[in-house]
Amino acid sequence: MKIMLDECMPPKASRLVVALLKLHKPPIEASFLADYMGKPGSADPDWANRLAHEGEWCVVTCDYKRPQGAKARAKGPPLHLILPSRKITAFFLGGKIAQADGFEKVRAVLYLLPEIWERATTAPIGTRFKILRKGATAYQITPWPVRALLPMA
Repeated sequence: MKIMLDECMPPKASRLVVALLKLHKPPIEASFLADYMGKPGSADPDWANRLAHEGEWCVVTCDYKRPQGAKARAKGPPLHLILPSRKITAFFLGGKIAQADGFEKVRAVLYLLPEIWERATTAPIGTRFKILRKGATAYQITPWPVRALLPMA
């Protein structure tokens, strides 16, 4: 399993997490999306297709909200629907963490790294999770089923 940090985290924060994951024993293969694609701002469907084709990727992102307005609709479907449809397991930093600074995001990911790794390697591929703050300095991972987004019949 490999971990991709997308561009919703600041570049310095993402590169720091990638460097720390490579120091893990055994090293965890990780990348920052802009470095992996060779340029910032790649379209979500493009990079998601590439990861899906390669297989064995898990994505950590802050991009969990439903897009609003014409500009967002022109961009295509939201990432929280793209990743499960491409069979990519994803962890979405949600709530106040999504708006927090890079330090807070790095702290959340590192605090939960053992659980992120465990879930990424044992959950069915394409599973979604939300990472939320629990108290002042603790965080938790909760499942985020895709069926919760489907309209009731």
